[in-house]
Amino acid sequence: MLFADIQNNNEKNSNNSTNKNNNNNNNLGIDNNENNQTIFTNSFNIAVKKFWNNEFSEAEGIFNRFKNCIPRWNVTYAEMQLVKHLMKGQSLDNENPELSNALMEAEKLAIKVCENKDDFETSFSLFRTDIWKAYIRPNNSPSEDEAGFASLRANFRWDCELAMADILLFHAILQVVGGSEIKGAFNLRKAWKTYSKVRDEIDRIKRDAGKNDHKHEL
Repeated sequence: MLFADIQNNNEKNSNNSTNKNNNNNNNLGIDNNENNQTIFTNSFNIAVKKFWNNEFSEAEGIFNRFKNCIPRWNVTYAEMQLVKHLMKGQSLDNENPELSNALMEAEKLAIKVCENKDDFETSFSLFRTDIWKAYIRPNNSPSEDEAGFASLRANFRWDCELAMADILLFHAILQVVGGSEIKGAFNLRKAWKTYSKVRDEIDRIKRDAGKNDHKHEL
């Protein structure tokens, strides 16, 4: 998802440009775009492109790094299994243990992180240190990290909720195509409500930040 900054303009800190020579050898490329406004690494985006280009093994190798602890990575891995199922010309109502297991594991992790405070903090802490600081904003100063902490935490929570909504959407697709229209419609409605909830929260926070900016200008 795009990064939504919940700070007002007087609290924002500019990001330092990334040193292009800091790339590690663990297949997660550092993002060199200092204006990047997303919580995904370059390698995550590359993995998505790869599985849509039928390069499933390469994509899986990237997702495996964090899919067991970060809901978005796990849900996108499940999406890859769905795409693989379709690209192989298999009917959606055919049994596919690999797809079923991927959806189940992604849903379990998303629910655990979204509904349990300790699990959320564990997942967020790993995301912040091993993904955000390592690859997306490696040159942030401690003060920049501190100033952006609330925004980053809020964005991570929203993305976890959106990951849960995506799983409901995938279930709905499979159920409708498989003939379970009522179950599919129910999950589709649940997904839509979650998408709307996150959108409304972001809009509200942006409005509040805009009001604070206006007060500082007076």
